[in-house]
Amino acid sequence: MLQFELANEIHATAESVWDALSTLSEWSTWNRLVPHALGQLVVGSTLHLKVRGPDGEVASLDPLVLSVIPPRELVLEAHVGSRRVLTLSHTFSIESIGYNISVLRQCWLAAEPLDENAWSVMCDRLARWIELGDDLAAYLAEKGQPPSRVVPA
Repeated sequence: MLQFELANEIHATAESVWDALSTLSEWSTWNRLVPHALGQLVVGSTLHLKVRGPDGEVASLDPLVLSVIPPRELVLEAHVGSRRVLTLSHTFSIESIGYNISVLRQCWLAAEPLDENAWSVMCDRLARWIELGDDLAAYLAEKGQPPSRVVPA
């Protein structure tokens, strides 16, 4: 299996990050990369996403929801490529790392083997998803998220 990972530090609680990430109907208000997202985050359902390419063209992506664990993890699976021969699982995980600070990690696993050149091209495309984390961080900063609750030890 091949793996590619990105991470964004977000100055918001994990719950706030999850709320924004899991409210697909609001993605168009904060997200440049995926300006259209419809569906229910229910295991077995299919989401309907429009993803903006580097040239500005918008393409459809219809991933299957594999796992939903609020407020920590969302796992999607999609078939990609011109002949849909590659299956990628895309995991969004959210971790609280401090007072009002979280990390959004995105990890992709490729089920099929790819040669080094094909995987390099795929990783270049996947690297653009850092924009989603950047946009989410900016959106939550603009909203002025409330501080996380501090529980005494």
